[in-house]
Amino acid sequence: MNTATDNPDDTYLLAHITDLHIKAGGKLSYRMVDTAGALRRCIASLLAAPQRPDSVVVTGDLVDFGTEEEYRFLRGILAALPMPVRLLPGNHDHRATLRRVFADHDYLFATGDGDAPIHYSLEAGPLRLVAFDCTVPGKPGGEVDPAALPWLEATLAAQPHRPTLLMLHHPPFHTGIGHMDQQGLAGAALLEAVVRRHPRMGWRATRR
Repeated sequence: MNTATDNPDDTYLLAHITDLHIKAGGKLSYRMVDTAGALRRCIASLLAAPQRPDSVVVTGDLVDFGTEEEYRFLRGILAALPMPVRLLPGNHDHRATLRRVFADHDYLFATGDGDAPIHYSLEAGPLRLVAFDCTVPGKPGGEVDPAALPWLEATLAAQPHRPTLLMLHHPPFHTGIGHMDQQGLAGAALLEAVVRRHPRMGWRATRR
C-alpha cells in the first residue's frame, strides 16, 4: 500500500503478507509445501524491491500449530527484515505463546496479555493501523466479539481524518471460496455497522 500525504514526495509504503503457516524446523506443510522457503523468498523480494517497504504487517496464521518452537523459528526468519514488523494472530495461532516469544512487540499487549484478544492501534507514517482480533481459540471460523466493539468504535473515532487501515484475519464478506465461506466470520454485520460510521477508514481482510 502506497499512501501519499499532502506532500507528493512524502510517501509511505506498507507491505502486507499473511497465512505463513510456518512449521518448526521448516517441515513441509501437507508434506509438499515449503512455507518457510516461501517466506524467505517473499522477504528477499521485499528487500530487493526498488522502493523498500517502510513497514510490514502480517495478518494471521503466522505458524501452523501455535507452538513456541514454531514461533521461535518464525522469529528467526523475520529477523531478516530491517523495518518494523507488526503481527496479528489467525485461527492457527496461540495468543499467549505468540506474546511470549515476541515479548518485545509491545503492541501485542495493548489490550491484555496471555490469551486475551490482541487488538491494537499504531501510527505508521501517514497511516493508522488498527488490528482487530476476531479469532476464536480452537475454532477455524472467526467471530466478532460485541464486547470489543466499543474499543474499536472509540479507536476509529479518535482520529476521524487520518487514513486508517483495519486489519483482521477472517474475511468479513463472502469470498466465493466454499470452505472458507463455511467457516466465515460470525457477527460480520456488527463490524460493518461500525465501519460505515467512519467513511475515511479502509480495511484489509485476509483469507485463511
